[in-house]
Amino acid sequence: MIKTNNKILVVVTTFPSITETFIINQITDLIDKGYKVTVFSYVKPKNQPIHQIFEDYNLHDSTVTHFKNEGSKWEKIKATILFYTKHFLQINHYRMFSLLNPLKIKTNSRKIKVYYDLPILLFKKKFDIIHCHFGFNAKKLPMLSS
Repeated sequence: MIKTNNKILVVVTTFPSITETFIINQITDLIDKGYKVTVFSYVKPKNQPIHQIFEDYNLHDSTVTHFKNEGSKWEKIKATILFYTKHFLQINHYRMFSLLNPLKIKTNSRKIKVYYDLPILLFKKKFDIIHCHFGFNAKKLPMLSS
């Protein structure tokens, strides 16, 4: 096993997905090599069997699921509040409030959209590598550097 302190964020559409074994295999291989892996998923499947490897590697502790894919408007609001309260201590509040600065709201509007789509990037945790499965999951990231 390689000793490393590198932190990798893996962005996926659905996790864990029983049909995309290549994703879970890639994640567990990185963990076996000593990387600290966090998974950000837009959707958590409901009523679907879960890979045994997901349980074996305790991946539910290192997986963050987005709040915007809930059903009704009320469910989305409730899920958003739950997300931010659950991760309150992990969030970089200075970054979040600086994005919402009324004097810079127009210039920050594109970044606000990206942080809404990828709220895990508001966390204090810094990632050495952000790996996005599928191009549509990665296309907004360059906006953060502008």
